Amino acid sequence: EITGGGIGFVYNAANTRPTNIHINNAVVNASGKGGYAAIGGGKEVYTDGSDVNITITNSTVTAKVPSNSVAAIGGGTDDKNTYHIKIENSVVSATAGKYYGAAIGVSRTGTVGNIEIINSVVTAEAGNQAAGIGGGPKANVGNILIQNSGRINYCNRIMLNRKHSFGLFFLLLLSVQSGINNGFELI
Repeated sequence: EITGGGIGFVYNAANTRPTNIHINNAVVNASGKGGYAAIGGGKEVYTDGSDVNITITNSTVTAKVPSNSVAAIGGGTDDKNTYHIKIENSVVSATAGKYYGAAIGVSRTGTVGNIEIINSVVTAEAGNQAAGIGGGPKANVGNILIQNSGRINYCNRIMLNRKHSFGLFFLLLLSVQSGINNGFELI
């Protein structure tokens, strides 16, 4: 079991490339603060838009961030990287701060390439002006796949890129197949 501070990158690491994060067969309780994700990016991390993969498999994970403008799992404050997040065969609880940070994804201006949730139980709680799964108000969000997952709890919003015309159909398909609890809204 791993308990304590965040898992990820350091503040303003201009000369350090972000690394991928893989959590496998583990029990993790991680917390972030001050612009740092519990699992993922730090404040103002690297500016070239690197791809960062966060993979959680066969694990039980709790990730909490009390700070604003940061995701619990994903991007930190003003983080310029592109996050690809995959949760498979796991139980995950992610809670973001009061404003702008997604529980799983990125903060107000971040970029998510893909989020995949497969065969998992997920609780995703975000603050105001952010999606439980996706990003904050000005985030770029790619594809979100939720497949064969028993339950998505407390997810107040799932963010889909408004440019995709299939978004509403995709969301309705998710709600039928994945048993999303407590409602959601398309943003």
